[in-house]
Amino acid sequence: MVNFLYIFASSIILFEYSLHVSFNNMFNDFEKFSYTPVENGAVYLAGFLIAAYFSTTYFFLNRLTNIDQLVTYKKYLILLVLNFNAFSTLIFIFRITGYSRLLYFAYLISSPFLLLFLIFVYKKSTLLNNFLGILFMAGIIFPLISSSSNNSEIEYSGNDCKIFSESEINNSNIFDSFFVVGHAYGSPDGDNIGLSPNLINYLDKINLERKKFLILTGDFSRKNDIDDLTATKNQIEKYFNQYYVIPGNHEAMFNNNYYEVFPTDFFKFQLSDSLLIGGNFNNSDWLPSIYQQNQINKAISESASKTVILFSHQLFWLNLFSEEVAPNSDALLNKLDDKPLDWLQTDDKKLIIISGDHGAWGDELFCRSKDSVTFIANGLGNTSSDTILEVFYTPEGLIFNKVRINSG
Repeated sequence: MVNFLYIFASSIILFEYSLHVSFNNMFNDFEKFSYTPVENGAVYLAGFLIAAYFSTTYFFLNRLTNIDQLVTYKKYLILLVLNFNAFSTLIFIFRITGYSRLLYFAYLISSPFLLLFLIFVYKKSTLLNNFLGILFMAGIIFPLISSSSNNSEIEYSGNDCKIFSESEINNSNIFDSFFVVGHAYGSPDGDNIGLSPNLINYLDKINLERKKFLILTGDFSRKNDIDDLTATKNQIEKYFNQYYVIPGNHEAMFNNNYYEVFPTDFFKFQLSDSLLIGGNFNNSDWLPSIYQQNQINKAISESASKTVILFSHQLFWLNLFSEEVAPNSDALLNKLDDKPLDWLQTDDKKLIIISGDHGAWGDELFCRSKDSVTFIANGLGNTSSDTILEVFYTPEGLIFNKVRINSG
């Protein structure tokens, strides 16, 4: 009981203080069995399963080897291994993402000490029941406090992002709109050819008459062979007369098939008061080649636009946000630049960066502002949380909107 309550309470606190933890994959797994946990209950369910797994393995190991009779450092090592095994197994099985790795490892190192102390107190004092009650309540109360704090922080970050429309858009003011989609082939575990089934289903359902064009920010071809790339191109052209694509690691690795089907890995054009630029970031530092850096900066310097929207596949700015966001993979990466924006010469123009290597594992759309630059990471994983960007072209400029593509 001591083990179970401690692991249950501490795991809940760990997940709640990881501000961007995502249980979307857990939801997707349970939905396959026609059961969806309530969103606020996911952290408790995860904590319960981790505690149950830990307590069960501890019980059987204690039956085989009397842990209580071991010297302290051996007890510590056993608890450390069991705790690591319980957390890692459940995180792997349910593909929980976005938890703080720093908190996780700090917890793993310190947790056995506290657990040994609790076991010692349990044997020496009848007051432990009261202590366990307090600990158990901490597992309930701390998340509520943390959740309240997290919500306000996330809301602030959302407001700080300042590009997404918070009110209903007046259709009479819309000239056109277009979509931005990252990781468009969908789930890494799938076998579809071309675009994600979720995306195809969504495009089949909506009226595309006023959708001017499509931008794909890489990883839209699973296999990167000519047949897959051609099928993807045919799917795109079925729905859009105009489109822009840039390669991701899936299109850039192993061969040059991408260039056999799509003529370029760079685009730039003016829309409203914004300059839109997309480039090839498939290098070992996740930055464009020097040639493309010069192309991008030349386009910016020659434009009178007040806003620059830069499209990439890789989250080349990842170092700026530490553990707040994770890419789908670190393919091609050797070392990130410590100052990933220094090569950009924006001339004090507003800069929005939209990167597509995200969302494959069910991660929610990421949006933060830092030093007057807005960073967005968004892509598909063929999950219930799949979200694309819809951008409206209005007399007032561009208006951004998030669209959950498989809702209803």
